[in-house]
Amino acid sequence: MVTQEKIFGTCCGDLRDALSVPQQRFLFVQEGTGVLFLTVGSVKTDQGIGWFDQAVFFCPFCGTRLQQRDEVNLATKQLSDGRD
Repeated sequence: MVTQEKIFGTCCGDLRDALSVPQQRFLFVQEGTGVLFLTVGSVKTDQGIGWFDQAVFFCPFCGTRLQQRDEVNLATKQLSDGRD
């Protein structure tokens, strides 16, 4: 698990607002990793709907760098390995 979670939405009001809308929320911070993701697609499967999420490295509204690729890789690897 990530030891220090970032707070997203401090770069601009648009991102802050996008993260605060609960209905049809496509930008979200993954619990357990603290990584900001954008849902970019879905697929219907026998087990239900599957979602395709992509990590967001730059704010889509103002362009500020939000995350580093190595931080995202480490956080998601730790979650999939079940480590802290």
